[in-house]
Amino acid sequence: MIHQLLALAFLTSLANAATVIEITAKLADVPAGTKLPASAEKLDAMKGVTVISAPQITLAENTGGAIEVAEAVAVPGGAAVPLGVTINIRTKLTENGNIWHSGLVTDRSRSGGEKGERLETSGFATRELYFSGWTPDGGTVVLRTSPATAKTTRDGRDVTSSRELVIYMTLKKRSTSAPAAKKATASKPAAKSKTAPAKTARKKK
Repeated sequence: MIHQLLALAFLTSLANAATVIEITAKLADVPAGTKLPASAEKLDAMKGVTVISAPQITLAENTGGAIEVAEAVAVPGGAAVPLGVTINIRTKLTENGNIWHSGLVTDRSRSGGEKGERLETSGFATRELYFSGWTPDGGTVVLRTSPATAKTTRDGRDVTSSRELVIYMTLKKRSTSAPAAKKATASKPAAKSKTAPAKTARKKK
């Protein structure tokens, strides 16, 4: 019941808002020290870069939301643990028409492990990145975590890698308004219209 009330409150605030903020993100795993391009579109052609996902979310002003890109990864012993990225973000408009934003990025990634004939282990590391700032309408924010070094042993050989999580977020204002209420007449009942199911606030790829 609590989750239903929260969802209803969010959808109601979104429907009544005069302006919403559309956030288009692109998440990528890059080798540590990589020189980043000015635009996210160029990431796809870069050597050694793995594009994780390109989700999108729409928020009512001064309303928080989350983008989650995760998958269940099997670990020794038969269990599975979530591995991936969660972005919690809140936005609002400033007096000058800019978009203020703040939030937290949580990144859970592999940090090591060993796989041999008699033993197998899996290690994970969780990094947190807090952010706050502003951008003009249509501007892009680039977030970059500190490098994470992972060392794994496979069949007696050590494999070491150092990677960084990079997030491009473009924030745009979009006007919206609630549909005008239809006035029913005594001679003819008001027509009922069918609406498509509400879309969720976040997408995963």
